[in-house]
Amino acid sequence: MFRSLFCPVFFLFFSLSVAAQEVNSILQRKAETHFENREWREAAAMFNVLINESPSVLELYAYAVASNDLGGDKRGVMAAVELSEKSGIPLDSLFDKTRQLCTAIGNNGIYERMLLCIKGEQPWFKRIVNKYLLRFYMERKENAKALAIADEALLSFPDDIRLLNAKASILADSGDLSGAADCMALVLRLDSTAMEARLFLGNYYFIKGSELYEKGISASTTSAADSVPTATVTDRVDYLGEARSMFLLAEEYLGSDSMDINTPYVLNTVGIIRERIKELSGLPSAALQSSPPAK
Repeated sequence: MFRSLFCPVFFLFFSLSVAAQEVNSILQRKAETHFENREWREAAAMFNVLINESPSVLELYAYAVASNDLGGDKRGVMAAVELSEKSGIPLDSLFDKTRQLCTAIGNNGIYERMLLCIKGEQPWFKRIVNKYLLRFYMERKENAKALAIADEALLSFPDDIRLLNAKASILADSGDLSGAADCMALVLRLDSTAMEARLFLGNYYFIKGSELYEKGISASTTSAADSVPTATVTDRVDYLGEARSMFLLAEEYLGSDSMDINTPYVLNTVGIIRERIKELSGLPSAALQSSPPAK
């Protein structure tokens, strides 16, 4: 099964770009055969020779990296990376080509290990490697790893809006909406025109306000079994007072003059928010003066 799937993938990927290049054809065929047969060390030895003979052929490096990795030779992986750098091949190109190969053969662990190896051996490339690691982990929904990379990158670039947006996305995907809201609030402080941040924060406070509103409404009901109030009047006023505070924040983000995204959803949500604020404006002054929680 592996061979029947692997053969066409290998030759399609490799031959299209290398056919016009001057490569040792006999050695290339042997390397291809070893790679196809999963004889990683033999394939690595031959691809190592090929990249030294034809250092400008990008595709050779992807196979050299993969075969060295699968053969357990970390030093061989770095030797291929270092030769690509000396040969003027951009790291972006090496990363993209290696990722394509790893995806084609169904082993993205090779790609991850290459990035981590470069990061450890060549820390001056940490920023670009972290960018690729972050994208890789986010695409695979490996939120713990992605969050660690985002936090590491933010230590050096705390005001990088792209990193803050990425961290917010990771936290939201992990269920930490409060943490995501913190990131989006910082994005908005750095860029008042960030509509995505306004939308997120407006929706976040609208949902929080709606949850508190429902608690406040349900607190006024009585138990069918004993007709005893399920919550005191004070509890009800507290819930509704906090709900109003949340709605005011939501209206500030979604109903602001600077919010130029007037989709039907936004317009409808703003309408509901304003109705709730108006409805709750008659609460006792103590509740209305309560300051909203940070998130």
